[in-house]
Amino acid sequence: MKGPDAVFMLLAYYLTAIGITAAKQVLFIADGAPWIWARIPALVEKLGLNPAKVRQIVDFYHAVEHLNAVAALRKGWNEKRRRQWVSRQTRYLWTGKNEDVVKAVQEITRGRNSKPIDREKSYFETLPSHS
Repeated sequence: MKGPDAVFMLLAYYLTAIGITAAKQVLFIADGAPWIWARIPALVEKLGLNPAKVRQIVDFYHAVEHLNAVAALRKGWNEKRRRQWVSRQTRYLWTGKNEDVVKAVQEITRGRNSKPIDREKSYFETLPSHS
């Protein structure tokens, strides 16, 4: 491929070919990469879709992977504490409470691992909001 813009041009072509404008609802699922989410509004406009009928959600597997990465960075936590924290944040994500996850990650961003945890926090800050 020739980069993300080429990927989205191809996506627009295929979505047009299948008659996406006739869909009652359109759901975009991605891994949370900002380069993807940043291009969705332009794609929606290019396709002539009603934004009210478009939803964006993150691939749950990738999000939970990031939660586990955050928990692993908390060196003072035992395995049980890590699992409990990830479980709580997973429930927040499942119910669309991304802002609660960001707050929870912010609360534990301290110490020598604060920079890597902060990088993980930015992943959750870029997720599309639940609607």
